[in-house]
Amino acid sequence: MVVATKKILQITDTHLDEKSTTHGHNVYDKLAMVFEQTIEKKDFDLIIFSGDISDKGSLNSYEWLAKKTENYNSKIIWMAGNHDSVDNMKQVFNLPFLVDIEENKLNYQLNLSGINILCLDTNDKLLSDNQIDWLIESTDDNTIIFIHHPPITCASPFMDDNHSLANWKIIKEKLSTISNKTFRFFCGHYHQESYISYQNIHLFLTPSTMFQIDRHKPHFQIANTLSGYRIIEIFEDKSFKTYCDYIFIT
Repeated sequence: MVVATKKILQITDTHLDEKSTTHGHNVYDKLAMVFEQTIEKKDFDLIIFSGDISDKGSLNSYEWLAKKTENYNSKIIWMAGNHDSVDNMKQVFNLPFLVDIEENKLNYQLNLSGINILCLDTNDKLLSDNQIDWLIESTDDNTIIFIHHPPITCASPFMDDNHSLANWKIIKEKLSTISNKTFRFFCGHYHQESYISYQNIHLFLTPSTMFQIDRHKPHFQIANTLSGYRIIEIFEDKSFKTYCDYIFIT
């Protein structure tokens, strides 16, 4: 049996709120249950919160999460989504691995046993030219990329038509013409699990801890209230496998 040498936990779209509930769901209880089933039972080398940590960017929501995770041994990366406040995140979280390529954006890079991990900030709902250039220059054969918004559309009408990355067409065109590179993205934002590929672009959508959105409907509709997360297992030869798991919380 081949054993993974490193494990990454991706948690996304927690939408922590001052009122404890978002869309009628106690988001704090849901996230705490995910922690009980993951971090408190298994060892992870890296935990990535890939955006929309807070629903309205409040200091209190970030402070609660910082306190909740302060005794975990894993490295943690805090990424900003469109609901987050970068300024408040900077006040609360320890932010190692930051890369200074764009003012007031939380972009990261780290090496995890030979895997080059890039994290791109889409808090303002786009990737800047500097970010795109850095992404292209920094990507090699052993790179995986985390980003809140998917950089291409995902065959999910409501999200594609109303909440996609503002300049996704430019990104798709630029990346798909670089035939000697493969771009592997792990995303959130869409509140659904899916795998999409376009030429050399491979995209893994990770479910939310709050609820999942029906990917087939042209209007907003909740598909289910399961709390999801993604695990990525990396092997000695730099290959990886990834899967999502869910918890039902009433």
